[in-house]
Amino acid sequence: MLDEFLGTTEVNRGLAARVSALGTAYPARRPDADPLEGRRMPGIGPTAAGSSATRVYELADRSRSLLLDFVGDETLPPAVEAGWSGRVEAVTVIGGDHHPELAGASEILARPDGHVAWASRTGDTAERRAEPTRTLAVWAGAPGTES
Repeated sequence: MLDEFLGTTEVNRGLAARVSALGTAYPARRPDADPLEGRRMPGIGPTAAGSSATRVYELADRSRSLLLDFVGDETLPPAVEAGWSGRVEAVTVIGGDHHPELAGASEILARPDGHVAWASRTGDTAERRAEPTRTLAVWAGAPGTES
């Protein structure tokens, strides 16, 4: 019976997720948080401006957070560099794999451990530009300071 149980793909995936901690999820900070928050960042294959990386985890250097911009806001990378240099890297995603959990996402902040700290799906330009600044201040400290 144990052989039959362990021969099931779904069971093996569940066990692998637990053993590797890839199945670990953290509680979201707010009740109205995006469903991605606290969960592992999906391992999408993005096409990122100025990068040869082929998987999202290749974009991260594990010592800083990664802010993924899915809408092509040209003001975001310079603002992040000016305020949070060395703590956060902003990457503009210009294409890549389709992943249903990411449908409609405008920005995602992934922590150095690969879990989603924050995600936004807003279409409002003013709000979309304000949200990352507020979020980065919470997760990476005040702009222009060392964390």
